[in-house]
Amino acid sequence: MTDIRWRDSHISPCSSLSTSCQLIHESPNMWKYEGYLEEEKAIINRGLENAKRLTAWYCERLKSVEKRSNLLDRGLSPVDGAVHEEKLNYLRAHIAELNRRITSLMESSDHPFPTHSNLQIKTQMPQPSDDHSQYYRRQNIKLCQELADKNLLIERLLYEKAEKNKKHSSAFQKVEPKRLTTTTKNAERNHYLQSHSWKSSEGTLM
Repeated sequence: MTDIRWRDSHISPCSSLSTSCQLIHESPNMWKYEGYLEEEKAIINRGLENAKRLTAWYCERLKSVEKRSNLLDRGLSPVDGAVHEEKLNYLRAHIAELNRRITSLMESSDHPFPTHSNLQIKTQMPQPSDDHSQYYRRQNIKLCQELADKNLLIERLLYEKAEKNKKHSSAFQKVEPKRLTTTTKNAERNHYLQSHSWKSSEGTLM
């Protein structure tokens, strides 16, 4: 017992600390946490690469805008106004949605992340952007208006076609009796001439 007490009393603090660190390092929770850190690092690196590509894309778009502005100053308009408006609405909606998500992502790192499952789902789900919804609402109204205009055009064309067919049919009906009357008169005249010529021939024979 004396030897055991002597050995325990002379345990080095460094050796006990290294033993505890080794046990913590070999814990399954630590392995899982290390995996989380590695995955977070990979996600951030992919995001950084996409951010660099996005920055380069923005620069190219700015150059394109400057080039088109110079063409416009020279009186050249390469794209139709309606087409350019559609492209502008598309660009506005998507960049607004992208900016909203980026801002939400950066602000989420400044606040404690919710631990409740419902809050996590609500945070992960993308919220609709006002600009995006307004763009699709305008597109829906525009398409409905175009559809209504085309339906009115089709109805007008069908009405005009029906009127033309009606006029053509009535004109044909007016012409047909005259043709029959003329034919009847010709037949009666031929019959009269034949009977008259037969009576004349009888008088001659007598």
